[in-house]
Amino acid sequence: MWRAWRKRRGCPPREFPGATGAPRALAALLLGVLCAAGCADPPIASYRVRKEAPPRAAAAEPPADGPGSPLPSRAWLQWKLPAGWREISPGPMGIAKFSARGHDGAEAQVGVTVTPSIAGHEADIVNLLREHLGLARLGDDRAGMELGRVRVGEDAGGLFDAATEPGDAGGRRRVVAAIVHRDDGSWLYMLTGDAGAVESAKPAFLRFLESVRIVRPAAAPPASEETPRS
Repeated sequence: MWRAWRKRRGCPPREFPGATGAPRALAALLLGVLCAAGCADPPIASYRVRKEAPPRAAAAEPPADGPGSPLPSRAWLQWKLPAGWREISPGPMGIAKFSARGHDGAEAQVGVTVTPSIAGHEADIVNLLREHLGLARLGDDRAGMELGRVRVGEDAGGLFDAATEPGDAGGRRRVVAAIVHRDDGSWLYMLTGDAGAVESAKPAFLRFLESVRIVRPAAAPPASEETPRS
């Protein structure tokens, strides 16, 4: 399922030494999400995930995006655009993407991505985001505590917020990510960029999250088989 999802999104294959099965797929998935949100592609070898038992059986591949699909498309997402934001191309893996200009003129980026469900992997998600920022991994219990609460439209989600250490060679970077698990997949909303730009854009980002609505498009009515009348 994971490989098919990445293939449809046009994402190149990834290999993660030391990780197998679901953990490796999760690492690959989140790397793609980070790229879709505008982050630089971090070194692959730095990612470590917990070992798990081999999956019992391969899951059936989900159908292509569209009504009734577990992989929603851009048409599902509605929002209220904050002042100073502009929509930009989301790339092959994204649902939507924005350039977010703060009150001081600094720009950060906001990416929205939906994936097959990654519910139950909150500790892995937190640690992969932390490793992307060059921060130390945390134990599962501590990692779970790193997620605050956030409202995304009508859904409750978890909020991750962390930055690189002061003095980082590439400039101090920050990631604010909202994670929402729904029956149609896991939705990730990521605000990324220079720490100052992210700080400036965060209030608008939280208002944006509150404005989000996910609306499943109505299926087209079936074509009538009745012979047209002359």
